[in-house]
Amino acid sequence: MNNKFLKILVVGLVMTFIFNTIAPLGVSAKKHSDAKELAEQLEFIFEEAAIKDINGKIIGLDIDMIEEKYGTSTELEQLKQEMNAICMIQDRQKVEQSNHMC
Repeated sequence: MNNKFLKILVVGLVMTFIFNTIAPLGVSAKKHSDAKELAEQLEFIFEEAAIKDINGKIIGLDIDMIEEKYGTSTELEQLKQEMNAICMIQDRQKVEQSNHMC
């Protein structure tokens, strides 16, 4: 009986050791995959969907291009509304400046 118990204990310890050694590798691989996916998304946004001025400075984002690639989301819709609000403020400032020149 002691021999059977000892075998079960040894098998259990070996399985625990193997599980504890292999399990973190799966988590690490997932983190690496997530990081790679995020890097690809950021590269797309800053290299392809970014609207740049003549000096290469990012002045906006092509939200439609982002939605076409990744789909719509509430966050993108909110960003679109905020960008439209900023454009309206800038347009109003331009109108006010031109009125002061006259």
